[in-house]
Amino acid sequence: MIENPVPWASAVGLALALSGLAVPALAQDATAPASNRPTAPPGWHFTAELYGWMPSLNPKLTSGQELEIDFGDILDTLQFTFMSAFKAKKDRWGAFVDVVYLDIEQAKKGSISVGSFEFADRVSVEMKSWIVTLGASYEFARTRNSMFEAVGGARYLSIETIIDANIGPIAKGIDETDTVWDGFVGVAGRTELNDRWALTYYADIGGGGSDLTWQAHASVDYSLNDSIDLTAGYRHIDWQFNDFGPLDELYVTGPYVGAKFRF
Repeated sequence: MIENPVPWASAVGLALALSGLAVPALAQDATAPASNRPTAPPGWHFTAELYGWMPSLNPKLTSGQELEIDFGDILDTLQFTFMSAFKAKKDRWGAFVDVVYLDIEQAKKGSISVGSFEFADRVSVEMKSWIVTLGASYEFARTRNSMFEAVGGARYLSIETIIDANIGPIAKGIDETDTVWDGFVGVAGRTELNDRWALTYYADIGGGGSDLTWQAHASVDYSLNDSIDLTAGYRHIDWQFNDFGPLDELYVTGPYVGAKFRF
């Protein structure tokens, strides 16, 4: 059961809203003016993407305790973050890899239990996480201004959860690393609004090691030239677990800005 309807609705709603803007392009394909962006020549084409992501991290512990770490807290406690993607495409077929690394922590007063441990007074949670998405794509439809792809692949999540707690003068802690692989399927697309502006959108859903995982992101892109786009958007990644260390649920959500380099 999904416990967090607001981020879920925000991310999916944004993706659906932006993808919905592609409908007029499909319906008016016969009359819409073509984009002046040059048509890519045959052969392999590559895109490298670098982002600054401003997420909130929302873990739910198996005890039921929820810790929401927003971007303001992340700025105060951020150790290191990295987010990038690489895509290769030839004709209708493509492949991509997306990598996110987060190292953040948050402290909260209260009382929780994790396994045989009883924590009280003050709890500090640090999470070091790798999120790696590997996938393939197939372009199944194209109009004068829009392109749509089916995607599929696997997502890897590795989290080192470090929990330190003080019960009066007594300190206890857990340092546990857990990993999970999930398969997924989804759709992606891009709509050229004019020579400079475009919308991109992506959504997937799957499972395997976790009970459920899904992702949605959408962005507005501005083309500086034939090789570089500036982009701003929103991204949400969600997991529901059955047996994953001290975590029962996790989602990472927030806006991002970045650049795409085509070659």
